[in-house]
Amino acid sequence: KDETADVMEEEQREFGMDIDVDQINPNNVQTMWYGETGNKMMQSFGPKDTASIRILEEAHALLSVHESFSTQVQEDTLVSTFNIIMDQVEHGERNCMVVALTRKGESFHTDIYRRFQEKGKIIDMSTYWKDPKTLEELVRIEAKQQDIAVPSAADCEALSKGIIRIFEYRGLDVTPAYVRKLVASVVEENVDLHPEYLEDNVI
Repeated sequence: KDETADVMEEEQREFGMDIDVDQINPNNVQTMWYGETGNKMMQSFGPKDTASIRILEEAHALLSVHESFSTQVQEDTLVSTFNIIMDQVEHGERNCMVVALTRKGESFHTDIYRRFQEKGKIIDMSTYWKDPKTLEELVRIEAKQQDIAVPSAADCEALSKGIIRIFEYRGLDVTPAYVRKLVASVVEENVDLHPEYLEDNVI
């Protein structure tokens, strides 16, 4: 989200290429006026010849299938406009990388989802955050943020396994925000961070 845009901007500075990076959320483009939603979507992508990255926040709210008539009209306009934009990208007429962030990929309009499947790449971030090595690094970062001693490699490994166990038991998705909150709670209760603290039933 904000961090994603910051990282991309930092990378463009490192490699010496000017890239227009921006985020698009539903509030930027949705309107009650017929046809205006599509115009706002097109405007949000900027000029075709500008090297750009567009990050669609809560993309399912923009590109989903809705049932009511009012939202159906908006959906048709957005999907039609988005297909035009993706055609431009695919044919080299628009210099843009499109990133769609969503928690509900299954609700995407079929045509749009197929485009990402066939021409792009779909990344399930839930599997990424379940990777113990990724969690170990997140634990190290959060320990530094909490201004406590960074756990040893063995403790980080044990902590990542404990975190996964807790989230699976509670039926929650492993996300950075939840992990940070869990680590912060443990540190607040115990002042430091050790694997055995995750055995606490309250946690």
